[in-house]
Amino acid sequence: MRLTLSLALSAICAMGSICAALSAETLSIDVGGLQRSALMERPATQSPLPALIMLHGAGGNAATLDRLTGLGQLAAREGFVAVFPESIARFWNDGRPEHAEFLRQRGALGDDAAFIAALVTDLVKRGIADPRRIFIAGFSNGGLMALRMACTAPGLFAGAGAISGSVPVTPDECRPSASLSLVLMNGTADPVMPYAGGRVGQGRGASQGSVWGTDRTLEVFRQADGCAGDPASLTLPGATEDATPVTVQQWSQCAAGTVLLYRIEGGGNRIPGSLAAGPGLDAAAGRKAMSFSAGLALWSFFRDKSRP
Repeated sequence: MRLTLSLALSAICAMGSICAALSAETLSIDVGGLQRSALMERPATQSPLPALIMLHGAGGNAATLDRLTGLGQLAAREGFVAVFPESIARFWNDGRPEHAEFLRQRGALGDDAAFIAALVTDLVKRGIADPRRIFIAGFSNGGLMALRMACTAPGLFAGAGAISGSVPVTPDECRPSASLSLVLMNGTADPVMPYAGGRVGQGRGASQGSVWGTDRTLEVFRQADGCAGDPASLTLPGATEDATPVTVQQWSQCAAGTVLLYRIEGGGNRIPGSLAAGPGLDAAAGRKAMSFSAGLALWSFFRDKSRP
């Protein structure tokens, strides 16, 4: 029942009811002598609220991701804080050594893990975010960065998510020291972030290093959450209309947390439900699912989660 309800909520979106972003506040934080910034959308309330930190993809930026996901407007309506950090020169240092070298050569190498941790601290200190209900997610390169944080600092978050992303291959193995809920939205034909794992694909400035496969990423977080048994599974209504059937699997028999997968058959490196560039095929990024909204699906998953 929980899975069905969550998916019913997330399917509303594709019709464009969530569109352009509202005007956002700008946050500025000093991290090691470098000024870092983020956009923030929130309701007009002073109480600490759940907060979703959402990381843009390679070549993207905070304002564009706000618009594409609709999370800013959703935050105002649903009573949470949506935070969109800016990377350095539009790339996140997600821990892949080859990618770090790529950034170093361009003068764009930053300590993004320290930035995100400082952002969490600042949101809590200012009474903006409820420390037990902070979530992190991202798209593509941003998804890798979100999962790096889930691997190395799971105690900061009640949940993590990635759109077109899996755990990046880094010198340190991903062994989360605490449980946290996880949601992935991955396309089986992603030309940039391979579903089965391996070298990150060419294009969009992110062609360095490797990622785990989706199945391996799910498994490590299922183990961290103490999940057992087979997942509940269903196919989204109307998914065949855009030639990208979406199968959803949810592991909820867990000691702590929940693990959820949106498996987008034939899907590429795209944000599901986004109206940008239309529903069809993009030569560089592949096919996009239009049967659900990634932004609404993320919040539907996170909304009832909290840290102990």
